[in-house]
Amino acid sequence: MKFDRRLTDEIYTSDTVRLGKNAFQAMQETIYHNGGVGTITGYYDAELSILSVSDLLLHNLNHSYASLMEQTKGSLKNLFYKKDAAFLDNARFRQLQGEGEGRILTADGAPVYVRLYKKDAVDTDGTPIWIMSVQMNWAYENLALVNESIHSALWYFECNENGEIVHVNWSHAFRQILGYHDILDFPNKLDSWSNLLHPEDYDRVMQLLLEAIADKTNATKYNVEYRLKMQDGQYHWFRASAEVIRRLDGSANRIAGIISNIDAEKRSRMQAQRAAAFHRAFTSANLCEYYVNLEKNTFDTFKVEPSLMTAFEQNHTWDGLVRFLVDNYVVEEDKKSVTDFYNRAYITEKLKGLETELRQECRIVLNGEERWVSNVVMRGEIEDSEYAMIFLRDITESKAETARRMQMASDNASMDLLIKCLCRGRATGKEHRHERAYRKTA
Repeated sequence: MKFDRRLTDEIYTSDTVRLGKNAFQAMQETIYHNGGVGTITGYYDAELSILSVSDLLLHNLNHSYASLMEQTKGSLKNLFYKKDAAFLDNARFRQLQGEGEGRILTADGAPVYVRLYKKDAVDTDGTPIWIMSVQMNWAYENLALVNESIHSALWYFECNENGEIVHVNWSHAFRQILGYHDILDFPNKLDSWSNLLHPEDYDRVMQLLLEAIADKTNATKYNVEYRLKMQDGQYHWFRASAEVIRRLDGSANRIAGIISNIDAEKRSRMQAQRAAAFHRAFTSANLCEYYVNLEKNTFDTFKVEPSLMTAFEQNHTWDGLVRFLVDNYVVEEDKKSVTDFYNRAYITEKLKGLETELRQECRIVLNGEERWVSNVVMRGEIEDSEYAMIFLRDITESKAETARRMQMASDNASMDLLIKCLCRGRATGKEHRHERAYRKTA
């Protein structure tokens, strides 16, 4: 059944006579061709059965009412692109209200992005029904395809004249890239995202965001890399960039940007940096070389002196490895200083600052022989204190050589002093002889 009654906007004008039938027909055509808003309604039964569809929505989907009902079998669940239709689970769909987005299928089966707005109502019998306005998001369609090709997603914030964020919008792709479904598990709120920022990145990222919004000259750009906690609890690296639309007075009206998952790229770059650092630092004097995740308390071994292999084989955490090494190899007088040096909290804090390398010397007993070693901790990656590279370097020979040089320098200094004393003694003897000769002459 097709209703003749149409929902139309009120038209305001100072001269109603000049807006005749031809003008209204032209208006209708502009709405049709500009992807105007259509509507669809239905029931909260198992299939979310369709009750009504507006002519404008049918036009945008290239459907007749009969063809739409045949293709969808009268179910809203068959109108939406299955990949994005998790929100059509009946329990979730009942809870959804307000704005959203998704992809629906046109008559030829192609998915197209739409903006949605959902409200609840009742039919003439008082039965609950859902009502959705649907607008074809043609501009977003191409942009979404580009973002999908580079694995990125859109977001935007609206701001008031004081630069305060008053509205937040996370795209459906944004939620998906983090492992979430819809506004129920990832609402359009700032803290939906900010609460997922890695603690070490939070202050830096939030400060840059607020500075970019507040800078009326638009010189401060929001381009940043940070870690976000995924829905499964793992942290991934992301890159975000945005531009600000400003009012005439320079205040931010909207900041819009994209986010992309760069975890694989970042970790590959980190691995390359790690390998380069090991290559630069490699020396045959290293007894062992390994890589530590300070946050997760894990380590990866690259090189181990055979006599130390037991320590690495019997321990699965770095804290355990350090305790084993201290208990079984470090001499008693150095145990506390080595334990303090390898404290994960201490290293993390030190590597956050300007220090990129920490060193400490101690004595260990290896194969029954006391050896001097240098404990070296290097930052794993630039601007990242979560990872560290550890080297245990045998410096016994270099320390002995240094001692020999110092002894030689000391011996040389003693010899110089002796020579100077002898020279002064001879000079004094000559003076005394001259003095006696003078007296005899006198």
